[in-house]
Amino acid sequence: MIDMSNITTLPSGNLRVRVEYGGQVVSKTFAKGNVDGAVRFRDAVKLQIAAGDMEPAAGLTMQQVGPAFLASRRGHRDYSTDVSRWHQHIATADWARRPMTTVVRKDGSEWLADLKAKRTAYDPKKHGKRKPKLVSWSTRRHCLNLARRAWAWAIDKEYVTSNPFLDLKVAREDGDEDEGYQEGHYLDLNDQKRMLGLWDTIEEFDDLQRLEKWIAAFSIGTGLREGEQWCLHLADVDVESDAPHIVVRFGSWDPEKERYRPPKGRKGEKQIRKVDLWGPGLEAAKKWLEVLPTYCPKNPLGLMFPTPRGKRRDIKPPRTYKLVRERFGIIPRIGKEIWWHLLRHTCASSLVSGWWGIRWRLQDVQAVLGHRDIRTTQRYAHLAPTTVQDTADEAHEAYLGRHDAVTPSRRGSRQVRGMIQHARQDSNLRPTAPEAVALSS
Repeated sequence: MIDMSNITTLPSGNLRVRVEYGGQVVSKTFAKGNVDGAVRFRDAVKLQIAAGDMEPAAGLTMQQVGPAFLASRRGHRDYSTDVSRWHQHIATADWARRPMTTVVRKDGSEWLADLKAKRTAYDPKKHGKRKPKLVSWSTRRHCLNLARRAWAWAIDKEYVTSNPFLDLKVAREDGDEDEGYQEGHYLDLNDQKRMLGLWDTIEEFDDLQRLEKWIAAFSIGTGLREGEQWCLHLADVDVESDAPHIVVRFGSWDPEKERYRPPKGRKGEKQIRKVDLWGPGLEAAKKWLEVLPTYCPKNPLGLMFPTPRGKRRDIKPPRTYKLVRERFGIIPRIGKEIWWHLLRHTCASSLVSGWWGIRWRLQDVQAVLGHRDIRTTQRYAHLAPTTVQDTADEAHEAYLGRHDAVTPSRRGSRQVRGMIQHARQDSNLRPTAPEAVALSS
């Protein structure tokens, strides 16, 4: 008869092994009918305990070491978001309550499957009236990356020897297509004009609040990330020289270490970049610098976009933006209200599509926005379907001019070919040179 001690049959039929040792619990669940697997696991744990090989660290769970891991990430730009993800989606997982030495790759796969079917729980005090929705593809991917980092940290601490999440991935599937940037995520020229015009027409705004229009206009014209814009210093802004530009040195502010973080990018690739000012961005910069002394009489930090009291913005848009967003309403093409990062998308879309005069090459847009991978910039390529054709036409025109060729140009080729055909018909009606001599004599 099989010894079923420490093995419990769950209502689902699955088998759960539970062994207590030193105030800790070693637990693992096996599929229905897998009695042999459950017995072998239980016996192995008991042998390890009897041999004295199970040190206290071997029984530690991710729930127990989680606070120490999160503390090690303090100061990271995503620290607060990581803490939220940890408590909502990782610390509540089944594998997080079991000794890390018993967690295998299958546990991670099952957790990701459960996470895909999980619905968000919004806090009305923080998030307002929001309807619960399925956890997004982006959130699942960030949770997996966080779990992977936690296991790597545990390996460094010698709690475990392998990372069960190392080769797991969160693949896009049906229902995930609407995650992240979409082709409609931008404001066209009419939308841009209407949004910026609201700062001039909303009656609730006073003269000081109306000046914040140029903060939004600068964001559209330069495409800076929110943190980059709030950390921009006056010393890095040049609007008077023959080559107006700004220098993006900082990506955000670390309130705990009280220092600026470098611009966004992979470790070792976070570089300062220069962004040329022209058109809407240059206009907004000049207008803002004119009104800045009125908007913020005291600016001890030397910031380009301080609060009216001269403080650094806490990664939030100007207060007037909330009312502008409400008055602007839903964008039918998107089905959502405007959000601040949409202004960055708007800059990229305007450059690629040529709405501000000429179409920009994707490589140039990549340099302006600070994308580390051009594949990120290529998301906007759909807005310029004729860019390649235009480039080919310009190259062909240059080829004709350089080689003094008589080949018809690509542009208006039908018209040119028609002129050549008409000339051939006329020449056929004219007499040859000998015939002309004979006629003249």
